Amino acid sequence: MKPGCILKIILAIFFLIGVGSYILKTYGPELKSSVEEKAKRLIREKVETELTSIKDDLLRTELNSLVNTYFDSVKDSAYSVVQKSGDSLSNYLGAALKDSILDNNEIDFLRKMIKNE
Repeated sequence: MKPGCILKIILAIFFLIGVGSYILKTYGPELKSSVEEKAKRLIREKVETELTSIKDDLLRTELNSLVNTYFDSVKDSAYSVVQKSGDSLSNYLGAALKDSILDNNEIDFLRKMIKNE
């Protein structure tokens, strides 16, 4: 390999690192907030998808309103908090809804889980 080629490669890598650093410093907060909003939306959609498998319309409506209230209350919270609580809620719903029927104990536990988080 010629010495000029190595120099060009080193300069290109240095230039790319500089451009990447500039973009992160300039647009980093905007990129972070947009990625977090998309992730929060995906978590919310995952929980709502779990709710669609409930057969009882009244129960589905009640739990849907509880979930909407919950996600509206944590809208400004940190992404890690929303991810942790949303994932635990989705996992519990998935396990409880394997038979598509919720009993009173599961419903009460879901209500407490949503209100406490």
